[in-house]
Amino acid sequence: MKRVIVASGLALVLLILIVGTMEATSTPNFCATCHQIKPAVSAWAENPHKGVACLKCHADPGTLGYVKRKVGGLKEVYLQLTDSYDPNNIKARLNTATCIECHSGKNKAYPKAKNITLDSGSSPLAPPVSHKEILENDLLSRLPPDSSTWS
Repeated sequence: MKRVIVASGLALVLLILIVGTMEATSTPNFCATCHQIKPAVSAWAENPHKGVACLKCHADPGTLGYVKRKVGGLKEVYLQLTDSYDPNNIKARLNTATCIECHSGKNKAYPKAKNITLDSGSSPLAPPVSHKEILENDLLSRLPPDSSTWS
């Protein structure tokens, strides 16, 4: 019985360490420790998305997307530690499904986000340009999932 309690305690401590590390490495300050990313973090801090955590945009929606992105980030850490980063090959990874989730009113965590389902000028949350044709013709689904194109 004592072994089960000790093993459970160790497992809990390990889980807390893993979750804590994942959270700590998901902050803009951590991302900016890589000198190649500092300009992007500085630009982010000045734009309307400054209140949105990095992985809300740079990971697929949901817990699985978060974990998948964190595991993928291990490659970036390796490249950074081995000084193998190609500065000409840095590209932001954004998923248009994540953009749509927030900008269509589906993500209740961001109630003040511009809502692309609204007609231009119909509400303070309506975008300045109509996205009606884009949404009706499902044009965003034609973009690659890692597209860094947005409007």
